Amino acid sequence: MLNCITKEKKLQLNRETFEQKEQYGKVQLQLL
Repeated sequence: MLNCITKEKKLQLNRETFEQKEQYGKVQLQLL
């Protein structure tokens, strides 16, 4: 049960990190 929650949290964190990187990439592109 707890393991399942941990996996969900990791997936959510990964998604947030990915979105942040994507946003950062867009900002970098705009600066070029």
